Amino acid sequence: ADSGGTMTSELLDDYEEGTFTPVWNSTTGSGTVTYTTQTGKYTKIGNVVTAQIDLKTLSIASRTGIVYLSGFPFTSASTFNPGGGVATYGTGLAITAGTTIAAYVDSGAETATVQNWDNAAGVTGIATSEWTDDGRITMTLVYQAA
Repeated sequence: ADSGGTMTSELLDDYEEGTFTPVWNSTTGSGTVTYTTQTGKYTKIGNVVTAQIDLKTLSIASRTGIVYLSGFPFTSASTFNPGGGVATYGTGLAITAGTTIAAYVDSGAETATVQNWDNAAGVTGIATSEWTDDGRITMTLVYQAA
């Protein structure tokens, strides 16, 4: 792009790459979650963030409720649907064969709620009972930063 056009925001002036530490959380329960793998990488171009996660737990302690991820590098936009992604790999999950693991980025937050897309049951949040102590997902999420 060049600065001779008629657009007001034509030049790329915001590019960043880095790492972050994703965190496995649940809506209720307590105890310290321990990890075998806990890595995150991101690329931010303008206000669009692409985050890659590799998260494998060793123990989810006494956690209950719905699983969500936190620790994203940027707060998401406060819009209806700032973004989401689909798991590219999963193991140690007690889910029905043929389901898809996905996540939506929570509006105005640094969190994403993990979901199970099942043909029979529809879309539900992943319950802690569906994630074993050695559960693992790799996932890429794209979202709009605030």
